[in-house]
Amino acid sequence: MTSPKVLRLACLGCGARAQTYTQLAARHPARFQIVAGADPLPERVEKIRQTSAHPGFRGFPDAAALLAAGQLADVMIVATQDHLHFEHCRAALQAGYDILLEKPIATTAAQVLEIERLARQAGRRVMVCFVLRFAAFYRKVKEIIDSGALGELVSIQANEGVNPWHQAHSFVRGHWSVVGESSPMILSKCCHDTDIVHWLAGRRCTRVASFGALEFFRPERAPAGAPARCTDGCPVGETCPYNALRYAGDQRFPWLPMVYDRAREASAEEITAWLRTSPWGRCVYRCDNDAVDRQVLAL
Repeated sequence: MTSPKVLRLACLGCGARAQTYTQLAARHPARFQIVAGADPLPERVEKIRQTSAHPGFRGFPDAAALLAAGQLADVMIVATQDHLHFEHCRAALQAGYDILLEKPIATTAAQVLEIERLARQAGRRVMVCFVLRFAAFYRKVKEIIDSGALGELVSIQANEGVNPWHQAHSFVRGHWSVVGESSPMILSKCCHDTDIVHWLAGRRCTRVASFGALEFFRPERAPAGAPARCTDGCPVGETCPYNALRYAGDQRFPWLPMVYDRAREASAEEITAWLRTSPWGRCVYRCDNDAVDRQVLAL
């Protein structure tokens, strides 16, 4: 029996998602070799290097440098920020890579269609990381629906209840807080839900309607006397569930290591000092966020 080809992997973006995928790949050295990574933060490239254990691993300071080095691998993991997915995926396809693409594919429908066109033209594969399709729970639900054991499927109700601290971390203080600099929450977070509903239904969607708004994390909701930063002595800090100082205590994990690379070993004092200038130290009611905190979608 012929052994499967060993696939060489490279990463554009070496943050939490790329680290997860490469750690999984490293468990199967007979199938995968991690040979390159690019990220503006050298410590993140170093994490991929350590996971790789490949003697020829090459690190790069940005995507352009890696792509300019020629085709170094069979598969490119594109795990950069949402608004960069299209350009990075397009460039990697043109360089000859198959793609493992972190969701969302892109931030506009036109860009999604262009990625499809380029992949077909180049004869390359683009696999999108809709990981819920591979979860045992959802695979069992799909099996039951398709069997007809419960009768005919007429509707699906799906609720995405984002944890309040996760909402504040990612969509108020964090990378996805400003839609124009990332993508709307329906893409950045809830494309998992729309994909799994579509997959479970097994039918093509013909009409879409949606509405949502930013209702809660607004300046006028701030408690009286709340400063711009939680480190500046908030009068309600001891009872506020969104107090950023909790990053130095009960909310250090799992979110802080995704944005502060020293989170695991840093002292509470060091984390507090970092919060004084970090976006994650801001009062949740005094950020420049415009991402929704509630939305309804009908398919």
